[in-house]
Amino acid sequence: MKYPYDLHLHTTNSDGEYTIKEMIAKAKKNGLNGIAITDHDVLGSIEDEKIIDENELPIVKGVEFATDISNMHFVGYMKSWQNEKLGNFLVGQCEARNIAAQKTIEKANKLFNKKMDFDTLISKYAKNTSIGRPHIARYMYELGIVNSVPEAFAHFLKKGKPLYVPKNRINFKDLIRQAKEEFKIIIGLAHPFLMNADRSTIKKLILETIDCGIDGIEVNYSDHSDTERNELKKICENNGLLIFGGSDFHGEKSKPNIKIGDGGVLKEDFITLQEAIYNM
Repeated sequence: MKYPYDLHLHTTNSDGEYTIKEMIAKAKKNGLNGIAITDHDVLGSIEDEKIIDENELPIVKGVEFATDISNMHFVGYMKSWQNEKLGNFLVGQCEARNIAAQKTIEKANKLFNKKMDFDTLISKYAKNTSIGRPHIARYMYELGIVNSVPEAFAHFLKKGKPLYVPKNRINFKDLIRQAKEEFKIIIGLAHPFLMNADRSTIKKLILETIDCGIDGIEVNYSDHSDTERNELKKICENNGLLIFGGSDFHGEKSKPNIKIGDGGVLKEDFITLQEAIYNM
């Protein structure tokens, strides 16, 4: 474990391998002092909130958004998942996921002899939650199409590969505006250096998000180099932004090289985030 507070974790509410209760237990076992649950385009239920609120481990309620720029994602943090305006917005985002998944299944069935079924994808793999490419990858693995989930991404599912299907996504500027004005949540740019763009374009986009009013940047991301982390930290310090960080842990099958706590923040940054959420 590199960081005691991991602010970017996925559960079975989207495309993670562990339930919220299991994730909490895993965080404790691995010595973390606090976490945030940031599932893709979905909020936790009232029952999920009870599990969190009754637990002694400090847990921030969050969500991860995708936008119209490839791999330009944002993390949102909030007091409660029971946020009607945000929930209504995410219904549309999940519908875009469903449409893309259906098209991916159609492509796969033209490419492979083994047939994949959309209803099976929903019921067995996504389990009626927010559908993601990891669900499709696990389906492909169990059918014997690939030897591992990472192989499914490397050869078929990532951008530029045969099964990649772009989703209809919100413009990032509109997302930031809505997050601040309508949803009333803390929002930050996630894993900036994972964007599918050259370095000069990434830096330009980072500055645009700052101009639009983001609250913070995911500095200590598991896949960022030390140089990238230092660069992002300076940007945060120069612009009065919160420092976020997280592993983006989904589970050992989905991302075997990423462990919980591989990205995150120190105690002072976690407390600062908690205070910012409280004052929203």
